[in-house]
Amino acid sequence: MSSILLLLAIVPALVHLVNTGLTSTSIAMETRVAANHGLLYLVRSNEGYRVLIYIGKPPGKLYLYDSTGVRIDLLAKCGFTESRTCIYPELLVLKPPVYMYIDGVIIAGVVVSP
Repeated sequence: MSSILLLLAIVPALVHLVNTGLTSTSIAMETRVAANHGLLYLVRSNEGYRVLIYIGKPPGKLYLYDSTGVRIDLLAKCGFTESRTCIYPELLVLKPPVYMYIDGVIIAGVVVSP
């Protein structure tokens, strides 16, 4: 009976240690590789939004999402081979909030009125 009580007292502590160890291991693995970063600005006009983008390094994947589920492949129009900035060439009709997905990192867009 006492061994069961002892087991019930120790098991939660062991589970906590294992979870903490796994979490710290995954954090260490994620911080070894520097994540990409960027900025997303949406300049509001009467016809839509002008999208201004800055990224830290050339991305593998770069998408723009709005709250209705619209997905735009930014690499198709911007490229980012020579520059880390891009002004999307077309006005976009989007519904904020708007997010940019860049190599697994999600960045919220900032709406700016001229």
